[in-house]
Amino acid sequence: MVERRRIDPRRYVGAGGSSLSTTTALASGVYYASQTINRCESARKAVTATIYNTPDAPTASSPQTFCSASNPTVASLSANGTDIKWYNVASGGSALSTTSALTIATYYATQTTNGCESARKAVAVTLNAPPTAPTGLTSNVTTICAGTSTAMTLTASGGSDGSGAVYQWGIGTMVGSNAASTTTANTYEVSTDAATTYWVRRIGATACTDATSGTTTTIAAVASSTIILTSANNSQTVTINTAITAIQYTFANVYTLGFSGFPQGVTPSVSSLTSGTCNLSGTPIVTGIFTYTITATNNTGCSVTATGTITVIPAPITYTGCTTPTLTLTGVGFTSAATYSVNGLILSSPVTVTSCTKTDYSGGSSGAFNADCRSNSDTLYGHLFSWCMVVQYAAQLCPSPWRVPTTGDFCKIANGSESNCDNTVSQHIGINGWLTGNFCTYDGTLGGGVSGFYWSSLENEYNLDNGYIAFVTDHLNPKTHRIKSNGFALRCVRDAQ
Repeated sequence: MVERRRIDPRRYVGAGGSSLSTTTALASGVYYASQTINRCESARKAVTATIYNTPDAPTASSPQTFCSASNPTVASLSANGTDIKWYNVASGGSALSTTSALTIATYYATQTTNGCESARKAVAVTLNAPPTAPTGLTSNVTTICAGTSTAMTLTASGGSDGSGAVYQWGIGTMVGSNAASTTTANTYEVSTDAATTYWVRRIGATACTDATSGTTTTIAAVASSTIILTSANNSQTVTINTAITAIQYTFANVYTLGFSGFPQGVTPSVSSLTSGTCNLSGTPIVTGIFTYTITATNNTGCSVTATGTITVIPAPITYTGCTTPTLTLTGVGFTSAATYSVNGLILSSPVTVTSCTKTDYSGGSSGAFNADCRSNSDTLYGHLFSWCMVVQYAAQLCPSPWRVPTTGDFCKIANGSESNCDNTVSQHIGINGWLTGNFCTYDGTLGGGVSGFYWSSLENEYNLDNGYIAFVTDHLNPKTHRIKSNGFALRCVRDAQ
């Protein structure tokens, strides 16, 4: 006899109740299982069920860059999570081996927790190529003059930049020491005044940051001429037509000497062209500020310069007037373009002023051409003047062709000639119309007598406080000098017609 058995497993949530449909979603908790054989259901077996959540996709930076020279693999990729797996497709496919070589592509990472695998995180991969070393370094200037700063352009050549490499430049024979700058271009601007060796190499971009080897070039320097001031007076001021204090330079290693900027009248004198001395001397004959230059050049074309300044000022002029003058300057400094004005008189030199003032004599007028101690309407002796007024207003007092007499004119009137006219002469003048005259002293006192007192246009060369006065009368010297502020008569003369 064959026995037929039917097993019918059933599942329940708890005691009693109905069995669960196979499509019922599970939740964490206790479930009960039974089996039924030949329509006989067994006791129930408790089963605990735990449901885990699917994890989030791992975190990872993107893009991720690698140097191709390091042969990166999947193991080189980086992501944060648990049990990371990498794929080369967005869905499906098989996880990649960690030894799989990377290419420039997009990779996808997942993480797995409690047997649950997350969604995939996309990561772009970039591979940078490393640079290779430059093979040449040249300069547009290969030789400079020692001591003279010279600009030049260095140019690197050869090798390759890889993926965005830069050039690193430095000074010295050891590549990598004394780095000075980096550039993206293969040229570099420098300046030097001495023999110098420069180097260049490449430094790669991200992930390929190692520096390459490099190459060098050396700039040669040639010794320049030397020129040294030995007299310590290369800046001086002199008056026109006055010799300068000699200026001396010594020099060596000179092929040619050049000179410029000296005032006219000053010249250089060279003892020997190759090496020796250069002396500057002479007498300037023009005014101005002169900055001179001496250029010493050797046989390789290297030059040095020496400079100095010679300021030439005009000779001073002494101006004597009857009023304290106002000095008006036009121009800058003691230059040839400067002019000077004293009471409207234009001069071309600096002015030394000796002033005398009109004396306001009793009864006179200080503002007129005369300064009388008698009435201005005096008809016997005429007006009396200070010497300063006679000189300052000669053109008004004695209109051309008349003039204020010189001492020589008085001598000619007295003796017929200008000779034998000194303080020992005593002659009878006897000139009609040249009457004996009164005079005013410096304190305003009226004087008089048998003599006539008349101003000469000449000034006492021994004492500038005094002016010459000629006495034209009996038994008196034809010339002497008196204080300029005294008042004496003026008689105009002219040459015979």
